[in-house]
Amino acid sequence: MRFTNPESVLSPKGSVSDLRVLLNTAEGGWALAAMKWDGVDSLGIRWNGHADNPIGNPQSRGIPTWFVIPEEIASVLRAKFGDSLGDLTDQNADITRVRVRPLPHRIWRGDSQENIDDEWVLSVTDRSRGTMEIMNPRTGHFLALHRSHVKALTRDTVSDKPNGPKHGLLELTVQVVFEDGHIKLEPLQTLNDRIAELFAELWEAGYDNQHERVLALIHECRADLANAAGELGPWEAHELNYAETAVHINFLRLALAAVEKAIAVSKLSREEYEYGFNYGHT
Repeated sequence: MRFTNPESVLSPKGSVSDLRVLLNTAEGGWALAAMKWDGVDSLGIRWNGHADNPIGNPQSRGIPTWFVIPEEIASVLRAKFGDSLGDLTDQNADITRVRVRPLPHRIWRGDSQENIDDEWVLSVTDRSRGTMEIMNPRTGHFLALHRSHVKALTRDTVSDKPNGPKHGLLELTVQVVFEDGHIKLEPLQTLNDRIAELFAELWEAGYDNQHERVLALIHECRADLANAAGELGPWEAHELNYAETAVHINFLRLALAAVEKAIAVSKLSREEYEYGFNYGHT
């Protein structure tokens, strides 16, 4: 990609959370996003970049970041774009094609499969109640969604084609699961939740045939913690390399503990991170 997708801009890791891209004008353009900045509701803006500067601006040490808009200006933008992006408004009511977040889990005969970022067809069934249906053309499955299932519905102008359907990102509060040909909604689990669940399962049932599941969690953590260039911080890389080594010598719970540590250090402030990695870690 010749520009930085604003969905992937999550730095500084200790400050940015709950990122929701409101506008994205693609290569050579800019993006506007709602986020928690140090726990406070904020709006941020950045230039996406282009072929000569794919990182865009602002950036810090080659890592893309956001410019947090002063509240005096942010309040004006909120009035335009709305505070609740999960509601159906004039800004998103014409969206008919969506990609679902988080990506659906796919399970076949008990084994996790590679997730596919399908494009779903969206139909609004009751605008006043905020209810809708989504249908997956590839699999033929459809789901009815209640307002409580929808965290945000935002425009994705990058995917729009001239005279074609309008695209968006449908962020859910639940997990879509394809399992052996059936589809269902389950409570959303964080990566930490699934690590804790597998840790307990290993304690009770043993390690037989569980190595691939642990390696899959390590791989997912690498993807989650990487920056826009696909690079990990040195401390996260160290812990995840250690986790993979632990799997290969059959210490699966030790591997999961290292994954949890990688997630924890990624949330440190820059000062704590640098001090801990340089002086508190051997």
